[in-house]
Amino acid sequence: MSGYVIRRAVPADFPILQQIEISAGEPFRATQLAWVADDPPPSLDALQAHLDHGGLWVITLNDRPVGYLAGETHGELAVIHQVSVHLDHHRQGLGAQLIEAAVEGARKAGATTMGLTTYRDTPWNGPYYARLGFTEVTGSDVPPALQAMRDQEAAAGHDPALRSVMIRPL
Repeated sequence: MSGYVIRRAVPADFPILQQIEISAGEPFRATQLAWVADDPPPSLDALQAHLDHGGLWVITLNDRPVGYLAGETHGELAVIHQVSVHLDHHRQGLGAQLIEAAVEGARKAGATTMGLTTYRDTPWNGPYYARLGFTEVTGSDVPPALQAMRDQEAAAGHDPALRSVMIRPL
């Protein structure tokens, strides 16, 4: 992983982060979730909101972002909204490095748990996060912030039956 550096994002990174998101969605085209690849990238306002809450990290090569993690903290719960790595840099552990940077930042902010929502069976989603120490939770174990995310996802067309909520103690 020589040459890669993790840092906080800056507004000048935003257009590149949008390009990364488009690239990272391409593997969905080979699945039953092909329509996910056509989802628009996060808006500049959404990226700014993550930056304003201290939850926007990038991994760079030669100071150009090649991946990012967007999240936020709700008290003791840190929430990952998105982890994306450009296709040219897949399968190098960069997403895991971003998650570990976010874990460290969340601990410093007082969080005790990190959570996310993801596609349960897509190999680079649910099984990937399980390898990184996340476990699926259901019912009353789903934190309110993550339930709100699930509700928003369902309203945007994501089938709740295919999605899972996962958490990891910090």
